[in-house]
Amino acid sequence: MAANQTAPVSTLGRGDGPELIIVVGELEAEQSRYAGVSGQSNGYKRGALRACCGGGGPYNYNMSASCGLPGATTCEDPDAHVSWDGIHLTEAPYRFIANTWIRGPYAHPPLASVVRDDMVY
Repeated sequence: MAANQTAPVSTLGRGDGPELIIVVGELEAEQSRYAGVSGQSNGYKRGALRACCGGGGPYNYNMSASCGLPGATTCEDPDAHVSWDGIHLTEAPYRFIANTWIRGPYAHPPLASVVRDDMVY
């Protein structure tokens, strides 16, 4: 099997050890939740489309004034934004995604139901 291929889920677990647990996590559905303007209803005061760090304009995104370059500004409250720089999410949506993987419903089974205390560093 090539390095960039994955085994079908149906073949995993056979002879891989008695403690193998397969958890399937969904990321795209969670990210698409924030893709629309409905971000304001999720507690994002600046909406889902305006970047926290950028170079102005309606979405605070300008390729010639990307975050960290001259002309770019950063917001005071990143948790009020979904996007950090027009490309990457801020911590707030990642926190939501992590919680949905830990508690469900975007991971099956939820990680909290399969991780034992002796598995955590």
